[in-house]
Amino acid sequence: MTPSLIIPDEKSFTKPSEIEFILNSNDSSASRIRNEAEEFIARSVEERGISPGIGNDAFRLALWILAAIDESVLTARVINQQRDYLENSLRKENPEDVEEYAGKVGIGVTYDVTDGLFSIPVEEFLRSTRRLSGSRYRLRSQAVRGGLVYAVQETVAKVIREHFVARTFEIVDRIDVSSAREILGEWSEFAQRMKKLYRENHAKKTMELGEIDFKLFPPCIKEYLKELHDGVNLPHIARLTLASFLHKVGMKGENIAEQFKTAPDFDPRTTEYQVKHITGEISGVEYSPPKCATLQANHICYKGDDTLCNQEWLKHPLWYYEVKKRKKN
Repeated sequence: MTPSLIIPDEKSFTKPSEIEFILNSNDSSASRIRNEAEEFIARSVEERGISPGIGNDAFRLALWILAAIDESVLTARVINQQRDYLENSLRKENPEDVEEYAGKVGIGVTYDVTDGLFSIPVEEFLRSTRRLSGSRYRLRSQAVRGGLVYAVQETVAKVIREHFVARTFEIVDRIDVSSAREILGEWSEFAQRMKKLYRENHAKKTMELGEIDFKLFPPCIKEYLKELHDGVNLPHIARLTLASFLHKVGMKGENIAEQFKTAPDFDPRTTEYQVKHITGEISGVEYSPPKCATLQANHICYKGDDTLCNQEWLKHPLWYYEVKKRKKN
């Protein structure tokens, strides 16, 4: 089995004494763990691509550093990068090793060498696939017998990775921010430096245009809001455009979710999850609205005879708002 497949154990991962030992030990292995955790965090903050595999102890320390940094989008980005590494590794592992790893992280997966399929309890399958998109991960697309789902290794890798993500977020949630900063001691300086760098990079990507002015929104965004408030079911791409646009102009997640309350199919939990995904709090990636050409191709552009919208150089809804806001200011 790949050595760097992490086993997030809540008891040991949330134990302060384990972290203090790693931080204060003069042992060469402890020094290597500290360096590995720092590089892992720095790589994510600087967005230097997907991080390679990281050792169990280094990942444990990294979670405490992330707790001290206290930036939810960055935490999600780091966890999801390790999630992707885990999934890719599990797809290549021997089936018996996948079965062994699943047991270590608390999933009852059994491999049948006869038919080459894995069996997973239905309740575990449903719990771990509810956030996966695509019909092939729905229960109706699986072979189900006697309360067990029979699936190929690729599907099992997805199930395990989602279990890994949920378990890791639970661990981070249990680490108190102030306690993490106190335990890190002199190492908290690194955490603060990473927090500052992350915010600087984040600020470059976020429009700092002051207070939100609905009157200056482009015609498409105004139309989406009007249709929502009239009880119209917006197509998926229009919802994505609206939510990502509102996020980019500075609206908070809970206020974005409020805009969808009048949708016929509104569900608070689903909407909250989707908004957190689009804003990066869950996915680690902040979505941007599609370009005007994409909206036009999907027949959800409402520029009409708007003078600014019809400028040849105007190719993005955010450009419209930025131009209007700067003119007003």
